[in-house]
Amino acid sequence: MKGLEFALALAGFGYNDAAWNFQGYGFGTDDNKEGTHPWTTFPLQYVVIKHPEAGIIMYDVGLGMGEDKDRRPWEHRQMNPVTLDRSQYVDETLKKLGCSVDDVSAIIISHCHWDHIGGLEFFKGTKAIKNVYVPEKDFAYGLVHSHVNSIGYSDALYYRQNMDVEGADFKLLDEDIELFPGVELITLEGHSPCVLGLILHLESGNYIFPSDACTAKVCFSGEYLPGTIYDSLGYQRALKRLRKLQKELNAEMIFQHDPWSYKNYRYGEWIA
Repeated sequence: MKGLEFALALAGFGYNDAAWNFQGYGFGTDDNKEGTHPWTTFPLQYVVIKHPEAGIIMYDVGLGMGEDKDRRPWEHRQMNPVTLDRSQYVDETLKKLGCSVDDVSAIIISHCHWDHIGGLEFFKGTKAIKNVYVPEKDFAYGLVHSHVNSIGYSDALYYRQNMDVEGADFKLLDEDIELFPGVELITLEGHSPCVLGLILHLESGNYIFPSDACTAKVCFSGEYLPGTIYDSLGYQRALKRLRKLQKELNAEMIFQHDPWSYKNYRYGEWIA
């Protein structure tokens, strides 16, 4: 679509044992019975979309303030710490791209895990907070797991403070949709009850952002399964669908948490 652009934003880095992200990575063998599970660095990302009709649209919003310090319980930060500076939170990233949180017209949350939805707090009082699109099955699952106890957190990666954002109106999606001309959302199983994948049809070509439905090139190729899978059969269906779409559209894949591919991505610039 003419006039459609996007910018990929780097929202800091996460760190964990590689086995959390890739099943079998570093497992022991007969020659090395102890195995090696390397401590892995991976990117945290979101996408800013500039649409000729709809204006600025977010696809995920990165981390909430203090995610590198005390926003999550100590146990979670031990398994999955993050690093970022103030310039990598969504409000400052938008400024660097020539806009602000007040310019955003809609927010798409691929799924409600903490590293994708935490930045919603930066949009309190804006028009965008009234137009937050989420996958219905994932949102419902996240509500349960973030409200089952007094601490507002469970081991399912959902947090009450991320779900209960002041003024937020959530638009629930349960099927594929062309949200705006040139901006498609597809429902993908596997990683969580549902992930909204993004397809952008730019004048220069097509891009697919599968979010955590397929987090890295080594998962897309079949070399490794993701380490976090809600539904293993659903994941296989999602992977088959993504491969088919990639071929049909001759699309470039942008993977969410790829420890290797991200070094080749272009961050902080508009791609048309």
